[in-house]
Amino acid sequence: SLWRRCSRKTPNVEAAETYVRYKHEILSITNSSFVQGGTPFVKGDSLSGWNAIETESRATGMLIDVGSGSNTEEGNDETTTFSKNKEEYMLSQNPGAHGNDSRILMINSKENKEQKNVKAYKGYRSSSITLEANSYYVFSVSAKVMLNGDDFANGSIYISGLVDKDEKSIKLG
Repeated sequence: SLWRRCSRKTPNVEAAETYVRYKHEILSITNSSFVQGGTPFVKGDSLSGWNAIETESRATGMLIDVGSGSNTEEGNDETTTFSKNKEEYMLSQNPGAHGNDSRILMINSKENKEQKNVKAYKGYRSSSITLEANSYYVFSVSAKVMLNGDDFANGSIYISGLVDKDEKSIKLG
C-alpha cells in the first residue's frame, strides 16, 4: 500500500485517510418492464412509452408475454401464454424470459409467420433521461437474437443522444 511505501522511507510521514464516495441511483426508464395491461401482447409503433425510430419498416414490433402460466399438454414445455399466442407473435419457439421478467419488447423482421429471410429493420427508443454530471453509470440490457426459421439474424443496442450541460453532443470511444 501507499502508506507502507511512505512509512519505510520517511518514518515521520503519517498515512492519509482516503474515502471513496459511492452513490447508488435508480433511473427511471419509461416502462422498462414492458407492462401492457391485461393483454398478452400489444403491436405497433408506439408501445407503452417506447416509440419506433423507423416507422416505415416492414418489421413488426410487439410487447409480448413469454412466460405466464404452466402448460399441462404432454411434451409441451411452452408457457400457456406463449402457446396461445405464438401464431400472433410469429415465433417458432419461445425466446424465454430473463429472470422473473416474462414481458419483452420483441422486434420481428417478419410481417407474417410464413415469410423467410426478410431484411427489415426496426428500433425503439424510450423517453429521455437526465444523468448527473461527472458520474459513472452502468446500463444493463438483456437481448436475444433468434433465427426464427431464417438463415440469418442480428441485433444491436445503441445509446444515443448524449449531450453535455450546454446541449453539445458527446461522442463515446
